[in-house]
Amino acid sequence: MADDKHDWKLVKTIADTGQAEQKKSGHALQSHRQVQTHEGTVATPDSAIAKFKANTIQRKAALEAVTIWYRAQLDVARHAVAEAARVKKAEVSKIAEQILMSLDEEHLKYLVSLGLRNFEVRSNSLKQLGDVTARSLKEIESSDWPPHLIEKTIEGVLQQHERFFDQILSELGADRK
Repeated sequence: MADDKHDWKLVKTIADTGQAEQKKSGHALQSHRQVQTHEGTVATPDSAIAKFKANTIQRKAALEAVTIWYRAQLDVARHAVAEAARVKKAEVSKIAEQILMSLDEEHLKYLVSLGLRNFEVRSNSLKQLGDVTARSLKEIESSDWPPHLIEKTIEGVLQQHERFFDQILSELGADRK
C-alpha cells in the first residue's frame, strides 16, 4: 500500500545511477517547498479563480523566499568585503610602518654622517690653524728681532690663534668649553 501513495521513481533512479534525476520543470522545483498534507485534509482548488489565487500565493511565497535568500547573500558579501578591507588596511599599515622605520633609520644614518663630516671639517680646520700658528711662531723665534718685539708678536699671534679657534668652533657647530 505504501507504493500506491508515493512516487518511488526518484529513489529507484538514485539506487540505479547513484545520482538524482534532474527535473527542469517549475512544478518539480517548487514541489519541495510545498507543505505535504494527507489526502482529503485540504481540498485542491477546482475553480479557475481558486487556482489563480493559489498560484498568486505560491508566487508571492516564492518571491519572498528569493528575496530572503538574496538579502542573506548581500549580507554575506558585505561581511566578506568588510573583512577583506580590514585585512588590507592591516597589511597597508604594517607596510607603512616598515617604510617609516626604514626612513627613520636612513635619516639617522644621514645625520650621523653629517656629524662625522662636520667633525672632520672642524678637525682639519683646527689642524690647519695649528700648523699656520706653529709656522708663524717658528719664523718669529728664528728672526733677528729684539726680545721685547718677539714677545709682543708671539702674544699677538697666540691671541689671533684663540680668536680663529673660537670662530671655527662656533661656525662649524661646536661650543668651546
